Amino acid sequence: MNKNGKFIVIEGGEGSGKSTIIKELQKHFVKNNKVLVTREPGGDAIGEEIREIILNNKISYKTEALLFAASRAEHINNIIIPGLKEYDYIFSDRFVYSSIVYQGIGRDLGIDTIEKLNNWILNGITPDLIIYLQIDPEIGLARVNNRSEKNRIDQESILFHQRIKEGFDQILADKAFIIDATLPIEEISAIIIDKINSL
Repeated sequence: MNKNGKFIVIEGGEGSGKSTIIKELQKHFVKNNKVLVTREPGGDAIGEEIREIILNNKISYKTEALLFAASRAEHINNIIIPGLKEYDYIFSDRFVYSSIVYQGIGRDLGIDTIEKLNNWILNGITPDLIIYLQIDPEIGLARVNNRSEKNRIDQESILFHQRIKEGFDQILADKAFIIDATLPIEEISAIIIDKINSL
């Protein structure tokens, strides 16, 4: 695939500050570059509809995994692949690693199962950089509790969120640039900007 842009994924548990950091990155890089910000599940109209189903309805774990994969398939085909030809940077709030962790480990569906399902739809797309905002689940959930709205996954037990943190630690140990998400936003942004500039 011909591409010009860099695909940068931000991962982390609930309350790790992904959305806030992405806004800061967008604000910095848009000064001299074409920047696209997207998210999973979501990113396009179909993905956003799927997001609503996932986050606000009681569904089986298998259905949850399939819906995340369906949203990702649309996201890759409609947003990521064309976007890499048009934009200098694509910043995505979550990607396939969240599915491996949340459904494969958190929901106990199995890492291999989720990887096989997603490998079918990835079309060879891999990020140029994965940023993992690492945070203790209790700290992250305390941040989430200050939000006006909490979705179905936000409201899972602390044990679930601890499994998510352990899962990210395991899956991204040798794949991601890992940052302490309790650092000040300005410091985190500066660290990531330096890392992106070094690509």
